[in-house]
Amino acid sequence: MPITLRPSAGVRMYASTGVPATINAAGYAALTWTEVEGATNGGEIGDQMEVQNFDSLSEGRLKYRGISDPGQIDLSLADMPTQAGQIILRNAFAAARGAAGETISVRIEDATGRGTYCRAMVAGWRRVYGGANDVQMRSAVMPITAGTIVEY
Repeated sequence: MPITLRPSAGVRMYASTGVPATINAAGYAALTWTEVEGATNGGEIGDQMEVQNFDSLSEGRLKYRGISDPGQIDLSLADMPTQAGQIILRNAFAAARGAAGETISVRIEDATGRGTYCRAMVAGWRRVYGGANDVQMRSAVMPITAGTIVEY
């Protein structure tokens, strides 16, 4: 059977300040979404188990799966200060610690319509100047909230 590849070109990211009524595709689909433009890398989304060690006197080191970590989105963006989606990210970063506004809903969708929803805190919003020939960029660090990832 031939391998079917899906390029990342055409992937779009969206942000919403809304909170889904239910953590499922229907709950997320009901939100109002704004595209986050200028992204060059969408990062990774998905659970990964932490590997733990137990050092037994009789059996030596035993490995076991610990808690699940949903990861974080490390987003690279062209710095577009007036772009509506980037404003949502910037405002979430500027929200007071612990405030509801520091966490947003995220939708990442490929050109075929397949995608992922999640909730993420915007924990980093840095300007990246680079070299003389580089575009001024933004780096957004967005840890994902456990139990909120839905693929569709």
